[in-house]
Order: sequence, then structure tokens, then C-alpha cells
Amino acid sequence: MTFALVACLALFADQLSKGLVRLFLPESRVRHLVGDFLVLRQVRNPGAAFGILPGEQWLFMTVSVLAVAAIVFIYMFWARKSAVLYHVGLGLICAGALGNIIDRAAFSRVIDFIEFSFWPSFNLADAAVVAGVVIILYRLIKEYGLERQSESQGD
Repeated sequence: MTFALVACLALFADQLSKGLVRLFLPESRVRHLVGDFLVLRQVRNPGAAFGILPGEQWLFMTVSVLAVAAIVFIYMFWARKSAVLYHVGLGLICAGALGNIIDRAAFSRVIDFIEFSFWPSFNLADAAVVAGVVIILYRLIKEYGLERQSESQGD
């Protein structure tokens, strides 16, 4: 249940934010939130992360759909009985992938709009994927790090 709830909420937030950006932030306009450090700027990214491989929509769509299928498979056959942090992490990753799939299907590009002065533009779907990976890595390190520590103490 947690997996589906997190995925739905994150996907909703991603699509709502991108819809608002399309409505209220034309591509040529920049909104400074914290000077030049943090700005909102609508960017239509035709490629993958950082704009690499522009125009390879079929590749990104295929990889994204396979990733979502793999995440659902992992959840159904492994993580469903695991700690809730795995559910949250997988839900965030799934929502991020679905959010960018929707953009590619609807616009042939991904709508990015959050921009730090030191980092290329991204969106909430990208942030959800990163957060999901961090949460899962944290849980894995905590789980398997403690097991190894207890095994070494038992020797």
C-alpha cells in the first residue's frame, strides 16, 4: 500500500508542477527564487539527463518502461515483505520514471524547470528518482552493514 501511495502522490506532484510551469512560466522567462542560485526556468529537454542523446525518444521510452516493469517486479516479489523504506524508495523511483514517460509521450521532451547555479535543470520526477535511490541505498547499507558488523563480532 505504501508503494502505491507514494508513487501516486509523487507522480501527481510531478505532473501538477510541470502543468503549472507550462501555464505560468513561458520558455523565455526566468523566475529568480534565491538570486541566481535557484531559479525556475522552463526547459524542454529532448535527451536524457543533462540533455545527452537528444532525439532518442524510443530508447528513453523503452528503458523507462522496462525500469518501471522491473521496479514493480522487485516490489511484488521481493520488497513487498520488506521494510517500509524500500516501499517508499521504489515508489519514488517508479513515479519519477512514469512522470518522465508521460512527458516524452505527450511532448517528445521532458519538462525541466528547477535550476541551481551549479547544476543543470531538473524536475520533481528527477528529484524523486534520486531520493528513491538514496533511500534504498541507506536502507541497504543499514541492513547489510549491521549484519556484517554482527557477523564480524561473532567471530
